[in-house]
Amino acid sequence: MKKIKFMCLVSALVLGLSGVANAGVTFLPAAGGSVGSSGKPSAAQTSEQKCKSAGYSRTSCGNGQILADQCPYNRSYYKSCCPEDYRFTKEECTRAGLRYSSNSCGGLYRCR
Repeated sequence: MKKIKFMCLVSALVLGLSGVANAGVTFLPAAGGSVGSSGKPSAAQTSEQKCKSAGYSRTSCGNGQILADQCPYNRSYYKSCCPEDYRFTKEECTRAGLRYSSNSCGGLYRCR
């Protein structure tokens, strides 16, 4: 009799485990929203807007110029364009055994 009870218990466990099902929750969009959208701007939009509101609006420069002063929120935006020879920090000029220019552009200097 004990053996039959044991077999019934084992069978119940095996059958119970084989029928495991997964469940999930799906949220419907808020009124006016679209499926898959939380209604909040994406991280990329937020960083882009932070940059623009802080004055970082440049993504390219004209010939002979380079982008300077990169936005801390999005690496695609810069505050200014500088002449291409203004591309070094003071430390880079000093390490190369050169002097840096007295004026800077976007925090960058020309080594001489």
